[in-house]
Amino acid sequence: MKNKLTSLVLISIFCLLLIIVIAFASNHLLNTEDSTSSVINSTTYSTTAPTEAAISNATDAPIATDSIIATDAPTRTPLPTVSPTAKPTMDPDTWDYTGTSKDANMHYPKEDIPKKYPYEIRVNKQANCVTIYKRNKKGEYTKPVKAMVCSAGSQTPLGTFNTSNKYYWKAMIHKVWAQYATRITGKILFHSVPYDYPDKDTLITGYYNQLGQTASAGCVRLSVADAKWIIENCPAGTKVTIYNDANPGPLGKPTPIRIASNCRWDPTDPDNRNPFKSKRSTFIGAKNRTIERGTGYNPLQEVIAYDVHSGVMSNDKIKVKTKLNTSKCGEYKVSLTFKDSKKKTIKKSFVITVKDTKAPVITGLPSTIYTKDAKKITTSYIQNKLKVADNGYSLNKNSHLSITKSGNGYTAIAKDAYGHSSTLKINVIEDSKAPEITVKAPFDNPLPISTKIDKNWAKERIKNVSDNKTKLNKNDVSISVKPRGWGMKITYSATDSAGNRTTLSETVSFETASLSINSDNIIVNNVDSTKEMSKYINVTSDFTGKEVPYSLSIKSKQTDANDEFTTYNVTFNVTYKSSAGNKKLSASAVVYETY
Repeated sequence: MKNKLTSLVLISIFCLLLIIVIAFASNHLLNTEDSTSSVINSTTYSTTAPTEAAISNATDAPIATDSIIATDAPTRTPLPTVSPTAKPTMDPDTWDYTGTSKDANMHYPKEDIPKKYPYEIRVNKQANCVTIYKRNKKGEYTKPVKAMVCSAGSQTPLGTFNTSNKYYWKAMIHKVWAQYATRITGKILFHSVPYDYPDKDTLITGYYNQLGQTASAGCVRLSVADAKWIIENCPAGTKVTIYNDANPGPLGKPTPIRIASNCRWDPTDPDNRNPFKSKRSTFIGAKNRTIERGTGYNPLQEVIAYDVHSGVMSNDKIKVKTKLNTSKCGEYKVSLTFKDSKKKTIKKSFVITVKDTKAPVITGLPSTIYTKDAKKITTSYIQNKLKVADNGYSLNKNSHLSITKSGNGYTAIAKDAYGHSSTLKINVIEDSKAPEITVKAPFDNPLPISTKIDKNWAKERIKNVSDNKTKLNKNDVSISVKPRGWGMKITYSATDSAGNRTTLSETVSFETASLSINSDNIIVNNVDSTKEMSKYINVTSDFTGKEVPYSLSIKSKQTDANDEFTTYNVTFNVTYKSSAGNKKLSASAVVYETY
């Protein structure tokens, strides 16, 4: 009995040990499977979305897409696989240029190239409308899902393209900026309506109110919401077709939003700071500003009241209280109030800081003074001629301008009341010698009457113009061309910087002409026909013997008549012309006119 009891105890102990071993092995296997299932190519991801507080505390700079929140996983050896490229995540809607150089474009993170693009974009340039088509199961883009109003331009190219680079902010031509830019081809992009600066409250309202009209330099302008949708939903490589059609598209053309002229936010911008997202009436653009002293600034020029109940934007009912004086540096509080349509009084205050950051400006004299007599240029002369202004305000020269003489020059220094100064160095050059002008050799022979002599012709006659102190060229020569007899008198004159003047004249002559009758027996059908009568005269140059152009008039007097002819005494009056005027010649002959 005792042996049986001992055997039972040993069997029980063995079974217990076996159960413990099996349990340990099972638990180890289970842990191994859980660990493996939580690994995706050796990278772990948090499945918990960030809280609103976490987002609101995020920096304004873009979140790096390779910053991944890891779960608490057991320590293990990573699987020997390559980590995938993290899918780009759009920055928080409150991203801005804080902490980022404004001299550089803010690029969108690189994207993986998808095997299948979800959308295709078609831009109707003529109608200023964009339609988005979604890919169906057959791989065809036939289903329109979204329409956007846009502003294309005359330089927007027609054709089919594929998108490439993307930017959060993009510097554009004309020194403006745009949000959410996607390159279509070359210098043509989708982007928001331009801003004066890479700040969301500097929207160029006039451009925004042109949405739906042809207005761009070639890019396709969109609202912020639409430009943001494209950058987030259409990967690089997305097909874009630009075409012309009177029909905007299958979804029609959305009605563009219009905003007040001094509203500087895009109403569609999802940024939490956008006043249009406010649930209460508020002021738009009421923020601290720094302006230059002397600026003609109106505290309301960039402020507008937004009545959230009526949707009306206006500054007509805003009351302003301020002691702002733009002529004096300092900080000035501006207090604003208005009553919305619910009779609630809305208040807002901000500070205008007036600063003087510019040096005075010295005007009245050039940096180099040329004079015939340097003794006449004195400190008193310089003082009287110079003017000093600071931000548009004239400064008292006795207290803000100092002049010192050194050698042949003077140094003028102007100082304002804010620690800024400017310097003008004046060099005095004495010159009593007039310029020299040389022209080409005179003509040995008279000029053809067809020669057009004017200032351009005379300018080509100038060989050289020079001065001992002043640099001169042909364009500095004043030319006068006037008739002189049967020729032209040309006068060349040049004045140097000191006022010394030289004058040179020459006279050119034109050829003269003679009129002769080439027949002793002139028989014509019509004595009044200048065309027929001109066959019987010659007008030739006295110098070359060649014919010269002329005009002819006929004066005839009947002297006899018979059955065959009428006899006339005809006077041929010839006029030939040149730049000097007209010359007339006459000759007479007996002419027989047949019946």
